[in-house]
Amino acid sequence: MGNRNFGWIVTWRITDRCNLNCVYCDHTVNHRPDYKEKINYPAIIDRLAQYKPKILNITGGEPTLVEELPHYLENIKKRWNPFVRVVHNGTNLSKAVTLFPWIDRLVISLDGPGEINRINRGLDGDRVIEKTASIMPDAKSHGVEVIINCVVTTENASHIESLVRNATRAAPDLQLSFMPVMPPEGDISILVKKELYADFITTFDKLQKEGFGIIHVFDTILRHETFKKISCYNQFFTLRMETSGALSSCAMNVPADPVFFVNKLKRFLTTGKLPNVFDRVKKMTSHALSDKPDFSCSTICNCESWLDLLFLGIESNCHRIYTEGLQGRISEEEYAEVEQFVKKYINPQFNLQWFKSMIDRGTSK
Repeated sequence: MGNRNFGWIVTWRITDRCNLNCVYCDHTVNHRPDYKEKINYPAIIDRLAQYKPKILNITGGEPTLVEELPHYLENIKKRWNPFVRVVHNGTNLSKAVTLFPWIDRLVISLDGPGEINRINRGLDGDRVIEKTASIMPDAKSHGVEVIINCVVTTENASHIESLVRNATRAAPDLQLSFMPVMPPEGDISILVKKELYADFITTFDKLQKEGFGIIHVFDTILRHETFKKISCYNQFFTLRMETSGALSSCAMNVPADPVFFVNKLKRFLTTGKLPNVFDRVKKMTSHALSDKPDFSCSTICNCESWLDLLFLGIESNCHRIYTEGLQGRISEEEYAEVEQFVKKYINPQFNLQWFKSMIDRGTSK
């Protein structure tokens, strides 16, 4: 019980190819759009089907560079119907539209209006907003939610209000989400400059009171006393699928995958970096010796930390967006299992009825 992975959410890096060069991305793992990848997509989908995640996040690279993506998503939807969320960089919105019959949410990465977005992503923000507005009728007809996601940095924090107003003026049904740049103690993070973060929250609160559809996930990060070593509970509910077909978990509680370790070795030989290797070995060892889960993590990220807040009984403004993917997808038996796990290992005061109510009311509409 203590070392199992519930596998509710899988983030699938479906391609390493990308047509942008964003300033905060890890370019050691990305390839040019014309790079010839050898990926066995049917085999990966078969493996995903064994876990049947309730939420499937499709990321990259840039997912729309995968020509057969509509076909693969159709297959997935017909096999177990997860909540499918595709992250898109705003460059191929006409291709994103072809995914609409098979997805539930399109998340468009945009860090500001006009030239502000160009600083981070090399793409004119106003042009992305214009193109996004043009696809909203198609999205509505297919019941697809469209959300703009903005990574907040010292470069764009003062332009958040203009981004919200410009985007919703062009497309009133748009939702906007704001998240901190990683690492949170880095040079371009507003969390290391208290006055910038305070200004951001003041602006956010003002816009929210005016009725704009916005959320932020800063509270999921700021619950930690330190960013160096954290307790991450959602790692026992989430999995990652790499382009290689390697399935992994930060909790190191899925069957040992030789492909995963081979990839780590290749990255070390290529970049000289072997991230988290000691933490991973430690967790594998502790799981072999004890049934008690190891929630420690030394690499804070914008993962599914909204789940952590729910397990701790903390309500967040972001839950109305994030919980929607779980609606109608958790059985009573699964609720009982999560109650037992959370009460035993995370929060003895866990209130299952409150947890259910938070999931049932989640909506971005």
